[in-house]
Amino acid sequence: MNFRAACLTAPIALFLGCASGPPPLPPPKAPPTPPRMVQTPPKGLEAPVDRWRRELARRLPAPWRLERIDAQVTAPTGWTRTAGDRGVAIWLTDGQQRQAFHVMPSDFDGYISDVSVAARPMVQSDRLRLFGPRSVARGWKADEELEVALGLVPPSPEQALALDRRAARADLDRIAEAVARFRSDVGFHPLRLSQLWEPPAKVRGWKGPYLEGPLYDPWGSGYAYRPGRRSFFLCSYGADGAPGGQGADADVVREESLQK
Repeated sequence: MNFRAACLTAPIALFLGCASGPPPLPPPKAPPTPPRMVQTPPKGLEAPVDRWRRELARRLPAPWRLERIDAQVTAPTGWTRTAGDRGVAIWLTDGQQRQAFHVMPSDFDGYISDVSVAARPMVQSDRLRLFGPRSVARGWKADEELEVALGLVPPSPEQALALDRRAARADLDRIAEAVARFRSDVGFHPLRLSQLWEPPAKVRGWKGPYLEGPLYDPWGSGYAYRPGRRSFFLCSYGADGAPGGQGADADVVREESLQK
């Protein structure tokens, strides 16, 4: 090969060498994205709200009480819904603090979008899932009572007895208050409890009804009542309906005397 031929072939060799180098790198993969909320509008949870209100009133320990129930809640606090229907938020208060518990359908699914406030899963039944606040209010120790009131777990025998006796005491408090208002208006205690909702004949000053009607204890019996001149006696005779007894048969008594 003469000098002229070598000069002509050198650029071709350089060009072919560049063309045979390593292939270009593939484009980088896109970063993973969090799951998006479903586009199908949720139907909403069919909840026994009236029964929940009654059970929460019976079972929550004082001073806690139900404040309100919000429907059509998309997801618990700090969560983003990806599947399932809407639920409800149950707001409880002790008069100074308030906190929300979320009841979602069992098919609810989602991911935590704000870990600093994300509600904590508590318990799940065949139909419902309960979420509580990440940080419970000061003095709150009633998770079990709440779960029982919402029907998510059955009460233990000890819980059931304690709740029955608490409900009986609450009824006795209502009756005692009604008896005191009757005496304040009329000047003496009612001779029988029915005079709290039925005006007695030839009695002046009656401004009732002081009760809507008769109350029955958790075991289905009426409350015993004995009036005195300056005192009165109220009692539930327990599960056996007889004086005395132990456990579920024990009496729940309220006796009140006027101060001199």
